[in-house]
Amino acid sequence: NYKLVDQTATATADISKAKATVTTNSKATTYNGSTQSLSGFTASGLVGGEDESVLTGVSASVSAKDAGHYDNIATGTDKNYDLTFVNGSLDIAKAKISQVTGITANNRVYDATTNAILNTSSAQFDGIVSGDELLVATATGQFSDKNAATGKQVSINSISLNGADAHNYELVSNTAQTTADIIQANIGSITGVTADSRTYDGLTAAMLNTDYAKFNGIYAGD
Repeated sequence: NYKLVDQTATATADISKAKATVTTNSKATTYNGSTQSLSGFTASGLVGGEDESVLTGVSASVSAKDAGHYDNIATGTDKNYDLTFVNGSLDIAKAKISQVTGITANNRVYDATTNAILNTSSAQFDGIVSGDELLVATATGQFSDKNAATGKQVSINSISLNGADAHNYELVSNTAQTTADIIQANIGSITGVTADSRTYDGLTAAMLNTDYAKFNGIYAGD
């Protein structure tokens, strides 16, 4: 009973944003003395064959020089996607110092111990980046034994690092070796030696008793 005169009509509807997850890139590297950078991200949940290039309003980057853990944080929005962000990271591991060389031990006079006094002012660090500053914070030295001799072996232990860039380095070996001399100690005088009384025999020879001799300069226990 009716004829439709206008066969068109209008209506409204909402297109809600699709959900997508943006995961920023991660990178593990080692300290090299230069600023290192990381950027970019991947996305999951994109529709219709779209890829990360459609997310023009999203960016992610991080830069750092020193060893440590740094979050790669994404920021931004997109008109078609409700985004969830998952942070990646830039992880810069400490560089390795394989060996500390150049530590010397001072020659010294015998003192009945094996203690050695070390000189670390000329220490060199195998693996240091040119321009960085490292120093020896601590180190202990011991002679192979207490006895006086030349060219004695000295063991260096408990080496640790200090200096402006020490936080960027890991010491692989905290021991080293060197040599030094232990010089004989002086006995200033000997006291307590006595002479036995005797009958006149026309000679000047005297019989001595050294049982109670004392040595000025001797160390306890020697």
